[in-house]
Amino acid sequence: MEDISRIPQPNGIKVFIQRDYTDGTPVRFQTKFPAELEGRIERSTFAETINTINEMYKEAESLGGSTYCESCFACLTAYLSYLCVDTHYEKVLLIVVISVIFIQTSFCFDMQKKV
Repeated sequence: MEDISRIPQPNGIKVFIQRDYTDGTPVRFQTKFPAELEGRIERSTFAETINTINEMYKEAESLGGSTYCESCFACLTAYLSYLCVDTHYEKVLLIVVISVIFIQTSFCFDMQKKV
């Protein structure tokens, strides 16, 4: 078995943002500022980013006419339609992932400019 301590570690830090269950089980993240980010990012920028992500998840979990039609069509096709068509939730989730990657990338480049 290899010694995993020899594996080079990335220069970055890992920060875990906790889920916020105050409103029940919908996907939300806490806006509490992690100590690991102190001096690396402004508190207002962090809160704005988390609030944006929370709003995107709220939009993904919202129910509307298209969501009902999508569900009825899936039921009529024995859920085989999900093999061909992305759900509303998956589409919004993709936007969330792209947004987070964009935010992270722009943040990393901004930090490199400051150093």
